[in-house]
Amino acid sequence: LGLFGALPLLLTDALHLTPAAAVFESISGLTSAGGTVIVGLDTLPRSILLWRQLLQWMGGIGIMVIAVAVLPMLGIGGMQLYKAETPGPSKNSKLTPRITETAKLLFAVYLTLTVACATTYYLLGMSVFDAVGHSFSTVSLGGFSTRDASIMSFQSQAVEAVLSLFMLLAALNFSTHFLALRERSPGVYLRDIEPRAVLTLILGSEVALGSANCSVGPPVGARGGSASDPNAATLQPQILYRLSVRVNGPRNTQAFFQSTFAL
Repeated sequence: LGLFGALPLLLTDALHLTPAAAVFESISGLTSAGGTVIVGLDTLPRSILLWRQLLQWMGGIGIMVIAVAVLPMLGIGGMQLYKAETPGPSKNSKLTPRITETAKLLFAVYLTLTVACATTYYLLGMSVFDAVGHSFSTVSLGGFSTRDASIMSFQSQAVEAVLSLFMLLAALNFSTHFLALRERSPGVYLRDIEPRAVLTLILGSEVALGSANCSVGPPVGARGGSASDPNAATLQPQILYRLSVRVNGPRNTQAFFQSTFAL
C-alpha cells in the first residue's frame, strides 16, 4: 500500500521527490503520522494535494478495517485485522454478529464525521476544496494540509474551534459514537471510561496551560524613598518580560506556553 500510494507523488512533474521520499510521504499519510517532506503546498496541483489528503483519510479509519469487509469473501478471516486496527477495550467485542457489518458501521460513523466537519468548514468560509481537504485531515488526525500555513492561513478562531471539536470527536472510539447514536443518548459517553479519561486529560491540560499564563507585579510592600515621606510605600517602576514558547508536537500539533515576569 505504501508503494502504491507513492506512485502519484513520484511520477508527477510538480514534485521532484526521490523514491525514498515519496514512499515516506505515502506511509506517513497511511499511518496518519503527519510527517512530510513536501514544501510549497500553495503551488502544487490540487490533484496531488487531494491525493495526500486521501492517503491520511484512508489511514485514519484504518484501511484494514475497510478491508475486512472484503477479505472474508476471499476466505480470509478479518477478526485479527479488526483487533489490530481498533483501539481500546472494544476491540474484543463486536457491535454486530458479523465482523463485516461491524466494519461497515464504523466506516459509516467515520464518513458521517467527515461530512459534518467539511460542511461546517464550508459554512465558515472555506472553499469546497479546502473544506473537504481539511476535514480529511481533521477526522483522521493526520495533520496534512492543502496550504503551507496550514489552518493558520484562514485566520479564523471559529475554524480553530471547529477543528478542536472534531479532533476531539475523532479521538474517541467510534464504537462509542455508534452506541450513542443507536441509543440516542449522550449518557453513553459518561458510562464509558475511555471518553471520561480523554476529557479529563484534555481539561486538565487546559487548566495547567491556563494557570501558566500569569503576570507578576511589583513586590508587595515595596518602599521607595522620597523627600517628603521617606517611609511611604510606593510602587517602583519595573520592566515586565513576556516569555512565549511554542512547541511543535506530532501530527502538526502545537502547544503554547506564555508567562510574564519581572527582573
